[in-house]
Amino acid sequence: MNVYSPEEFKEIDAFTLRKNNLDEWELMERAAVECVLDLLRDFSVPQRTVVWVGPGNNGGDGLAIARLLRNLRWPVQVVAPGNLGSSDAVIRNRTLWSPEEIHLLDYWLERDDAPQLMIDALFGVGFNRTLEGNFIRVVEQINRFSGPVYSVDVPTGLPLEARLMPSTDRVVRATKTWTFQFPKTLFFVPGNVDFLGKLQILDVGLDEGCMPPTTSRPQFITPEEVQPFRVGRAASAHKGTAGTLLALAGQSSMLGAGAWLCRGAHRAGVGRVWWSLPEDNHPQGALLSPESTMVSSRDDVWTSAEVDAVAVGPGWGTGESSEHILKRVLQEVQVPLVLDADATTILAENPTWLAFLPHQTVITPHLKEFHRMIQRETQPDERLTVLAESAQKWNCVIVLKGPFTAIATPQNQLFFNASGNPALATAGTGDVLSGMIGAYLAQGMPLVHAVLYAVSMHGASADWWVENYAQVAFGPKGIIDFLEYIQ
Repeated sequence: MNVYSPEEFKEIDAFTLRKNNLDEWELMERAAVECVLDLLRDFSVPQRTVVWVGPGNNGGDGLAIARLLRNLRWPVQVVAPGNLGSSDAVIRNRTLWSPEEIHLLDYWLERDDAPQLMIDALFGVGFNRTLEGNFIRVVEQINRFSGPVYSVDVPTGLPLEARLMPSTDRVVRATKTWTFQFPKTLFFVPGNVDFLGKLQILDVGLDEGCMPPTTSRPQFITPEEVQPFRVGRAASAHKGTAGTLLALAGQSSMLGAGAWLCRGAHRAGVGRVWWSLPEDNHPQGALLSPESTMVSSRDDVWTSAEVDAVAVGPGWGTGESSEHILKRVLQEVQVPLVLDADATTILAENPTWLAFLPHQTVITPHLKEFHRMIQRETQPDERLTVLAESAQKWNCVIVLKGPFTAIATPQNQLFFNASGNPALATAGTGDVLSGMIGAYLAQGMPLVHAVLYAVSMHGASADWWVENYAQVAFGPKGIIDFLEYIQ
């Protein structure tokens, strides 16, 4: 799914109207209908609802949503902190309400009604300035509200440009953000995700035909979109034909990290995992991952013709032995390579090695590891640019783990992952992801497909957990268990 800037959205809106001979009113109605249908999916009974409407088309969307809810017998109050907009569509929506039904801010603040739901339709993607006057008061009021808040288009106050980081007390913190047809670039600026809540993309029939095709446009990747990447198996398949992953991970007190990598790889369907460990650790390794084959860390197993991919790093250590082996792996490996955790630390300590990464290398850092590798901290407004430049400079795929995990390729492609939630914020989950990526590569998936599929399924397992249980940390075992249901 393409990701577009606010300026591109204006072009897409205008093109859709021209091509389909529509007016803004009809498009506004489509948006309102989809928002209301989503509310009906979320709430089985009507909610006492306050709809905050602003001065532009976003306010017109809010008026339309409120009218549809009123027709469904929902108790709705409309509050306008300022003047309403003057476009034909907004005026038409406004005429369907009597003047006394659209309340002013002070009137509403004096009332004793206790809403169960708030809808933020103050400012949308066209807002390009700082909030003032009553609108600051409204945002503060919304953010004090303890119930669910749904934002139309974007949370009010979220800046259009990455360099304009929001003042946290002047941006609506939504429970859910309804956005239309395609995600917007501003959603993926680091820090903005905290204001979005759940991102719900609603189909309102926008036509992107006016946008020139390009492979460099950012993409938002959903679990449904990666399903065609999955590799099937022949009826005659056996473990020797389903790929062999070599894991250089886990030593002494950090064996668990290596075990999670191996177990993640097995769940992702690889035929065999060879786990390279010091021989003294073989008995413990066999207990932690009995499906894996223990091999000696003294052997250069990565040169074996039987190995189809190599994953290095989790719990591996950063001492001289690990550094020496990683240097040899980088020089000698002939198969896809996944570098995570301690492997990224070693690369950070030997930055010249980054210029000589093997073909088909994937690096999976979290933010601190990425900063160590580039030897500086990035500001939120530059982070994605630096990520893309690093992937091209190092000729590798970089998976920057976090909310909407960002994946950059040497071909100047940028992907954002749609799945996942804070339940993944626990030790060991990244180790499982490395094993999954390595497993899909060992089974023959193309490099970028393997990364996208692994990241998407990894996040989808956490989404499955939250939908069926609760948003609490469920650990690496949860990923492995629930991959069974969504893979």
